Amino acid sequence: MLKIAVLLATYNGEKYISEQLNSLISQSYKDFTCYIHDDGSKDQTVKICEEFEKKYPDLFKILHYDTTGGAKNNFLSLLEKVDADYYMFCDQDDVWLPNKIEKMVESTCDIKQDFLAFSDLKIVDEKLNILSESFYRESHVVVDNINYKNAMIKGFIPGCTMMFNHELAKKAMKFEDSNNIKMHDWWMVLVALNTDSRMVYIDCPLGLYRQHAENTIGAKNQSTADRVRFNIKRILNGTLATEKKRNITSPRIQAKELYNTGFGSKEKRDFVLKYVNIGDKNKLSRTLFYLKNFQNVYRMWWMLLWV
Repeated sequence: MLKIAVLLATYNGEKYISEQLNSLISQSYKDFTCYIHDDGSKDQTVKICEEFEKKYPDLFKILHYDTTGGAKNNFLSLLEKVDADYYMFCDQDDVWLPNKIEKMVESTCDIKQDFLAFSDLKIVDEKLNILSESFYRESHVVVDNINYKNAMIKGFIPGCTMMFNHELAKKAMKFEDSNNIKMHDWWMVLVALNTDSRMVYIDCPLGLYRQHAENTIGAKNQSTADRVRFNIKRILNGTLATEKKRNITSPRIQAKELYNTGFGSKEKRDFVLKYVNIGDKNKLSRTLFYLKNFQNVYRMWWMLLWV
């Protein structure tokens, strides 16, 4: 019997956490354990989780250890401390559809190599009203275009859609400094693609991806006019340029962390190293490099201003 671990990192999630926990209880596939670590909530999140743990002790297990300082490190700490055959990341404010775990197990149980499986999502508002039937269509992401090059500069796959095996999880924990990692889910994709793990896309929504004011990261649901007004404001106060430059340089730092793990074929490692060092080249060389290698990502030509 597969040992499946659902990793739930919580922080000040009292508003929505009960709906997520109830959606886990309602899963058609029952052979899993949800491991919870709270990162210092100031609200009733822990109390709510304790009530569920008391009522369903075989399903929910709260792990008690020091705070980690953010969602990324919270999830990575759970991945380090929990031993399982398969792992799934779980966000506190989403809702899983009843067949989520069952569908993902069915899609991966015959795979003999390392794998990372992921599904689509429905985007919903705070009250779970559907905003979009597909996260990937709404985000204009073509799943077939996700490869080890494009994944260097953008995290395409939300962690809450993932299932991956034990061996891949342990490889992902071989980083030297988590400060160099942008997000836990982005890192998982990079490790999977650079270790030739099998990528399995389940082309149906298996969760409700809630959008609200407190989202750490989410599917942006702004109109074009609102986006333009928002960006004009940021241009005027200087925050847009700062953010875009950081969004260009920080993935290179993450790529260097990946290179230091030693993962990847010679071809992939050579590309990663070239990407890591591209910041030392002149503006023209950097622009040509990005246009050549990331044409499926840089749809907005003006992003090249900050390359």
